Amino acid sequence: MDTSYLKGKMATRVRYNPDEPGIPQVYRMGKSYGPWSYKPLTGFGADDSILIIGGPLEKLTHVPVWMPAVWGLVALVLFAYTWINDGFLFAFESCLLGAVTFWPLTEYALHRWILHIPTESGNGVLNVIHFLLHGIHHKTPQDSSRLLAPLPMILALATPIYMMMRLVLSFETTLALWSGLLIGYVQYDYTHLYLHMPGKKSAWIRQLVKSHRNHHQHQHHKFYGISYPSNFIWDYIFGTQ
Repeated sequence: MDTSYLKGKMATRVRYNPDEPGIPQVYRMGKSYGPWSYKPLTGFGADDSILIIGGPLEKLTHVPVWMPAVWGLVALVLFAYTWINDGFLFAFESCLLGAVTFWPLTEYALHRWILHIPTESGNGVLNVIHFLLHGIHHKTPQDSSRLLAPLPMILALATPIYMMMRLVLSFETTLALWSGLLIGYVQYDYTHLYLHMPGKKSAWIRQLVKSHRNHHQHQHHKFYGISYPSNFIWDYIFGTQ
């Protein structure tokens, strides 16, 4: 996607109160929202955290570091269920297929076509959807409590994927593949968390750090792959490296 529309507009001043809920403010921004959302905020505290919803529901937008591990346990339960009912070989092959083949493409597709939905039109509803799904992360990339996907977001994205799989696959096969998809998701979420953590990184992950830094700072419509399979396979295939 051409990102030339961002040039010359990044300095556009948008009136935004970080102490007020972001949704109504984003809704009113119109075409200024896109450039604004990709310019990180500074000076709002150690983690650059801002309000999204406000009130008691605000806690749902913050995710503790242990949350992805819960999905790892769900993956183990699904694997055990498949093993008991369909045998170890079927469970293992399905899990491996889900984690190594299906998840990297799912990661890439979600990040590129769902999380980065176009905002050029300035439509208020689209602005809010983008803000809730991913805009808040680009606006406050060092907010440590929002580096992992919140439960409402996971359910909103996973439900249609599950329903589409059930259209062509049996219930047992779908659950078996989901054991691998969830394992792939967990490694993605913790990889993303690690990429944003300060400090020197291990040699094996420096290329991912470089790619993700470019995605945030320079080329927002490239480098959609976060974890290794997606970054090195699908970004290359779709020409977004």
